[in-house]
Amino acid sequence: MVGRSLLSLLAVATVAMQCVAAIEDGVYRISTDGGQFLTVQDIFSNTPLMLQELFKDSPTQKWRVKNVKNTAVSIQNIRTNFYVAPKNTKAQGDVIQSEEEFHWQLQPKDGKFVIAHTSDTSKAGSLVISRSPEHITPAHVNTQQDGKVNQEWNFSPLDAMWTLKAFLWSLRFGYVQLAASAARFKYAF
Repeated sequence: MVGRSLLSLLAVATVAMQCVAAIEDGVYRISTDGGQFLTVQDIFSNTPLMLQELFKDSPTQKWRVKNVKNTAVSIQNIRTNFYVAPKNTKAQGDVIQSEEEFHWQLQPKDGKFVIAHTSDTSKAGSLVISRSPEHITPAHVNTQQDGKVNQEWNFSPLDAMWTLKAFLWSLRFGYVQLAASAARFKYAF
């Protein structure tokens, strides 16, 4: 009987540790069960975050999650340095006023997480992109209510091996480009 109790306690502790580990500081790919990935669609036109199935290994789909104040996280895009911020309740184009508006709670739900705003949990999943707490004009995206599938996110940690693979892939692509340029130069003369 005691052995079973200890085993069940160990199982609960393991699940709890996995939940904590899922929101530790680190780099993640954020996706839905449908295989769509959170990414930045266009960094030059103030276009909102989107779900995209293509280019799942793109650097625009790597997000740095950082704990702030032990109760919240900030989520920043690795390539563009855009932060995930809430949809502004005022007119579109209003600048977010404080850094706290970049803070989110990751609420566990069936092995996934709902991204809920720390000051107003009804803003769950109403994500926008913005450059920094000091200078931002947010764009709107995903205004659906709580409970929708696209508000339940998987956070998959990207380890050093993934980063190495991406680096080697970029080297390979660069080599192919270099070889093609050399061939064109050779036949030009």
